[in-house]
Amino acid sequence: MKKVDKLRLMSKTDIPFPQAGLTVTQPSIYDISYAGEDYVMKGAKILLINKNSIDSEDKVALDNMTNFEILLKLIRDKDPNVKLTVSFAMLTLQLLFPNYKVDLTNDNQLRFTNISDSSDMHFVNKTNFQELQFIIGSVFCLNEDLEEMESYERMGEMAKKIAEKLKERHQKLNSLKEKPEDEVESVFADIASILSIGNHMDINTIVQYSIYQLLDQFKRFQLKQAFDIDIIVLSNGGKLDREPTNWLEMSTTDKKGKST
Repeated sequence: MKKVDKLRLMSKTDIPFPQAGLTVTQPSIYDISYAGEDYVMKGAKILLINKNSIDSEDKVALDNMTNFEILLKLIRDKDPNVKLTVSFAMLTLQLLFPNYKVDLTNDNQLRFTNISDSSDMHFVNKTNFQELQFIIGSVFCLNEDLEEMESYERMGEMAKKIAEKLKERHQKLNSLKEKPEDEVESVFADIASILSIGNHMDINTIVQYSIYQLLDQFKRFQLKQAFDIDIIVLSNGGKLDREPTNWLEMSTTDKKGKST
């Protein structure tokens, strides 16, 4: 399957989904925060449902179903907990296709109807759902085969560790209040805060980034921090047991200079 163009992701442009005649909007961190980070990310993961990763006693039944058919099964489920989970997926689709209303047809397709023109309809079904899944995985940095970009989960763990270190330092200086017990943790909030202070940027600018832009900036920021530390060590007569960190290294070229 063709990969989503990195420049499209980096520039936050809409991503073509020609199999359904649609384009996918890359939501900003601000948009996601308004809808609810936890809800949106849960919805994205539901849309990325993969029968091979589902623990189920009825493996035979799943083997005979496509990922799209499993999603339809969830959508039609009457269980309140399942319906709540599905609502997260529909919320995520609304962010990705803000100009369309999404509903399920009687012939088992997801119908996207233009809000401004009801005659403008597009359909997602088992023949093109895989392409949509890959685009969604790229937009939300959840694809398992990401080579050049760290995933949402991995970057979230890194951001949490850095945020905790900063919190401990400020607490020692008695300049940070305790976090309220009911405050919900946010990967994006941690990363945005780190980049705002570390890169001397207005946080209101950062929250207009897409997820890909935010995580790319955070990854480059980490490399720059490591580079600065290496230079300090070398400048003071120290030695490294490896080559100095190259924060300017192009992500499309490996160490041998070959394109990846």
